[in-house]
Amino acid sequence: MGSFAIRTKSLTRLQRMSTYFNAIDTDEGPVHILTKSRWLGIFPNPHTSVMPHHATSLKRLGTVIRWTTSDAGLLATLHNATVRLVQELGISGLADVANSAKMSQRVWKTLVEPAPG
Repeated sequence: MGSFAIRTKSLTRLQRMSTYFNAIDTDEGPVHILTKSRWLGIFPNPHTSVMPHHATSLKRLGTVIRWTTSDAGLLATLHNATVRLVQELGISGLADVANSAKMSQRVWKTLVEPAPG
Protein backbone atom coordinates (compact mmCIF):
# COMPACT_ATOMS: atom_id res chain seq x y z
CA MET A 1 0.00 0.00 0.00
CA GLY A 2 0.99 3.64 -0.17
CA SER A 3 2.47 5.84 2.47
CA PHE A 4 0.47 8.06 4.79
CA ALA A 5 1.83 11.32 6.10
CA ILE A 6 0.19 13.97 8.24
CA ARG A 7 1.65 17.45 8.24
CA THR A 8 0.38 20.49 10.08
CA LYS A 9 2.01 23.67 8.85
CA SER A 10 2.00 26.67 11.16
CA LEU A 11 0.92 29.73 9.17
CA THR A 12 0.23 32.05 12.10
CA ARG A 13 -0.72 31.53 15.69
CA LEU A 14 -4.39 31.59 14.70
CA GLN A 15 -4.27 29.59 11.47
CA ARG A 16 -3.22 26.02 10.83
CA MET A 17 -3.19 24.14 7.55
CA SER A 18 -3.80 20.42 7.68
CA THR A 19 -2.42 18.34 4.82
CA TYR A 20 -2.84 14.61 4.27
CA PHE A 21 -1.24 12.69 1.40
CA ASN A 22 -1.27 9.12 0.09
CA ALA A 23 0.29 7.63 -3.02
CA ILE A 24 -1.28 4.26 -3.74
CA ASP A 25 -0.95 1.69 -6.49
CA THR A 26 -4.17 0.53 -8.13
CA ASP A 27 -4.92 -1.74 -11.08
CA GLU A 28 -5.21 1.44 -13.15
CA GLY A 29 -1.80 2.74 -12.06
CA PRO A 30 -0.48 5.02 -9.32
CA VAL A 31 -2.93 7.45 -7.71
CA HIS A 32 -2.13 10.50 -5.57
CA ILE A 33 -4.67 11.55 -2.94
CA LEU A 34 -4.16 14.93 -1.27
CA THR A 35 -6.41 16.53 1.34
CA LYS A 36 -5.85 20.16 2.39
CA SER A 37 -7.74 22.56 4.62
CA ARG A 38 -6.63 25.63 2.65
CA TRP A 39 -6.11 26.63 -0.98
CA LEU A 40 -2.68 28.14 -1.67
CA GLY A 41 -2.11 28.01 2.07
CA ILE A 42 -4.17 31.18 2.49
CA PHE A 43 -7.85 30.74 1.67
CA PRO A 44 -10.05 28.36 3.66
CA ASN A 45 -11.09 25.70 1.15
CA PRO A 46 -11.06 22.17 2.59
CA HIS A 47 -10.85 19.65 -0.26
CA THR A 48 -9.46 16.32 -1.38
CA SER A 49 -7.86 15.88 -4.81
CA VAL A 50 -7.66 12.39 -6.30
CA MET A 51 -5.27 12.42 -9.25
CA PRO A 52 -3.89 9.74 -11.52
CA HIS A 53 -0.12 9.75 -11.77
CA HIS A 54 -0.22 10.14 -15.55
CA ALA A 55 -1.23 13.60 -16.79
CA THR A 56 -2.98 12.16 -19.86
CA SER A 57 -5.71 10.72 -17.59
CA LEU A 58 -6.07 13.77 -15.32
CA LYS A 59 -9.01 15.42 -17.10
CA ARG A 60 -10.94 12.15 -17.39
CA LEU A 61 -10.19 10.64 -13.97
CA GLY A 62 -9.13 13.52 -11.71
CA THR A 63 -11.64 14.28 -8.96
CA VAL A 64 -11.91 17.09 -6.41
CA ILE A 65 -14.14 16.68 -3.37
CA ARG A 66 -14.96 19.86 -1.45
CA TRP A 67 -15.67 19.50 2.27
CA THR A 68 -17.72 21.75 4.57
CA THR A 69 -15.44 21.29 7.60
CA SER A 70 -11.95 22.50 8.41
CA ASP A 71 -11.59 20.30 11.50
CA ALA A 72 -8.24 18.50 11.18
CA GLY A 73 -9.45 15.27 12.77
CA LEU A 74 -12.53 15.06 10.58
CA LEU A 75 -10.49 15.89 7.46
CA ALA A 76 -8.12 13.03 8.35
CA THR A 77 -11.10 10.67 8.67
CA LEU A 78 -12.54 11.83 5.34
CA HIS A 79 -9.11 11.47 3.70
CA ASN A 80 -8.74 7.90 4.98
CA ALA A 81 -12.26 7.04 3.79
CA THR A 82 -11.41 8.41 0.33
CA VAL A 83 -8.22 6.33 0.25
CA ARG A 84 -10.18 3.17 1.12
CA LEU A 85 -12.78 4.00 -1.53
CA VAL A 86 -10.10 4.37 -4.22
CA GLN A 87 -8.49 1.11 -3.08
CA GLU A 88 -11.86 -0.68 -3.41
CA LEU A 89 -13.29 0.98 -6.53
CA GLY A 90 -10.21 2.29 -8.32
CA ILE A 91 -9.84 5.82 -9.61
CA SER A 92 -12.30 5.28 -12.47
CA GLY A 93 -14.88 3.96 -9.98
CA LEU A 94 -14.50 7.11 -7.89
CA ALA A 95 -14.85 9.27 -11.02
CA ASP A 96 -18.07 7.37 -11.89
CA VAL A 97 -19.43 8.00 -8.38
CA ALA A 98 -18.58 11.71 -8.66
CA ASN A 99 -20.23 12.01 -12.10
CA SER A 100 -23.34 10.22 -10.82
CA ALA A 101 -23.56 12.58 -7.84
CA LYS A 102 -23.23 15.63 -10.13
CA MET A 103 -25.99 14.31 -12.39
CA SER A 104 -28.29 13.59 -9.43
CA GLN A 105 -27.76 17.14 -8.18
CA ARG A 106 -28.61 18.59 -11.61
CA VAL A 107 -31.78 16.48 -11.87
CA TRP A 108 -32.81 17.51 -8.35
CA LYS A 109 -32.35 21.20 -9.17
CA THR A 110 -34.28 20.85 -12.41
CA LEU A 111 -37.22 18.78 -11.18
CA VAL A 112 -37.63 19.60 -7.50
CA GLU A 113 -36.50 23.14 -6.88
CA PRO A 114 -39.01 25.71 -8.10
CA ALA A 115 -37.97 28.08 -10.86
CA PRO A 116 -37.57 31.72 -9.79
CA GLY A 117 -40.17 34.18 -10.91
